[in-house]
Amino acid sequence: GAETGIEARFSTLIVKGAQFARTATGMLLHDSTATLSGVVINGSETGLEAQDSEIEMKDSTLEQNRRAIVARHATLVLVAVSVRDSVQQGITTDECRIRFNACELAGNSGGARLNGGEGHIFRTRFVHNRESALQLVGARLKINQSLFADTSGDGIRMDDGRCVIWGSVFTGNSGYNLSRSEEH
Repeated sequence: GAETGIEARFSTLIVKGAQFARTATGMLLHDSTATLSGVVINGSETGLEAQDSEIEMKDSTLEQNRRAIVARHATLVLVAVSVRDSVQQGITTDECRIRFNACELAGNSGGARLNGGEGHIFRTRFVHNRESALQLVGARLKINQSLFADTSGDGIRMDDGRCVIWGSVFTGNSGYNLSRSEEH
């Protein structure tokens, strides 16, 4: 029930096995480096918010938050992270370097919206999201061995052709599996 569970500025932070529930913001990081493992954040307005920070999160769960992860000008490395049942976007980034490996984004309004930036999405499941599973706006990504399934909207929605997708599966999406629109 805290306003902010942990706020770090110009810090190095290691968090293991912590739980944040019903906060306005579970974790707020500015100009910090954070290593997070076994973290659970649920029922919050924003699970994790980061700006100008480097975050490595492993074996963690963010569920039933309004927004699970919001990152700006950050490096975001997620390994075996589950982002479920977000009222809005599961993950929103702006000009970030990302690496998602073996993650699951399920049952969110939108799985992830990545504005600008670059990175790699590998062996990640985008399932049962209500809008688009993955929305890319000017992002340069490599996406492989990932699943885009059973989304009420599009599997992947992008505004340009700056991404490479291979070895991935698209199935049961109500909209397009892959949609390119001119959004600015």
